[in-house]
Amino acid sequence: MGNRQTFNSKVTESLGFLQMPASTQNLYFHLRMHADDDGFVETYPVMCLTRAAEDDLKILISKGFASMITDDLAALRLTEEEIL
Repeated sequence: MGNRQTFNSKVTESLGFLQMPASTQNLYFHLRMHADDDGFVETYPVMCLTRAAEDDLKILISKGFASMITDDLAALRLTEEEIL
């Protein structure tokens, strides 16, 4: 099987998601594309590839779309029910 990732439109079309800056939304999409099936992803390589600002990751965390497990490992919220 290939690396096929799906996006939940209830997450990406939610008010909280759409109110975030485009750069933060972009980071979420790229993190999701690199995440494993459980939503775990190393943030540093993706942030380098996308040239995302640290503030974009902080916004994802503060809005409940991600949480940091370690300094570089994040867990993404993949479903609407997981969003705080």
